[in-house]
Amino acid sequence: MKKILIGFVFFGLSTLFMPNANLVTAQQVPVLELFHGAECPHCHKEMKWLPTLQKMYPNLQIKKYEVWHVPENRILMQKRLDEIGKESGAVPTNIIGDEVVVGFNPEGILALMKKNYGEPVVGIIGNTEGSGSSVIEGKDNKLWIVLGAGLVIAVVGGWFVFGKKE
Repeated sequence: MKKILIGFVFFGLSTLFMPNANLVTAQQVPVLELFHGAECPHCHKEMKWLPTLQKMYPNLQIKKYEVWHVPENRILMQKRLDEIGKESGAVPTNIIGDEVVVGFNPEGILALMKKNYGEPVVGIIGNTEGSGSSVIEGKDNKLWIVLGAGLVIAVVGGWFVFGKKE
């Protein structure tokens, strides 16, 4: 009976370290809607930078809409802005979640990506202009630390309950 009680205590402790709703939430597919103009130099800079963002968020869906020459896309942009209660009079216009970044602003785009979709898979170092960004690999280690701590407690508890001879 004592072993069973101790087993439940270690099981309870190990579940404290396992992922739960507070630590891990269902991942949404990140989406960036980019409304751009074909001849816009700022749009071209952002287009060169987007592969860097794609590396940071590998599941990122980038929906590109040219609005200067495609009237349907201009209408779509206005509809999307109306839906979220925002305005924009320039390109590039980036819609992330229900917020907008007007102009090529990597820091603003990253801030909204983090706010809406969490930390990126990789971090960015140095220059964020154009495609000259440097990328450094580095997954978020918090989850692995929590899982490791839970595993250690479960193994030690299992050894204590089932491996220790009386």
